[in-house]
Amino acid sequence: MKAAIVIDSWKLSIFKKTLDEEGYKYTEFNGPTDDCITLQVITGSIAKLKPVVERMNAEAARSKRH
Repeated sequence: MKAAIVIDSWKLSIFKKTLDEEGYKYTEFNGPTDDCITLQVITGSIAKLKPVVERMNAEAARSKRH
């Protein structure tokens, strides 16, 4: 199963680091806009991927505040 995650470009390093650590395989695409990246993630379960995405997004939000 594949899931698409669209993020702001500045979040890319956080998402790549965590996806790598968690063992996910993914492909990176530019867009849909100039300041966004789409990650196509291979997953066996959207339900298991969801908390990982939430954790990555929370980490990105914390890093932006500092």
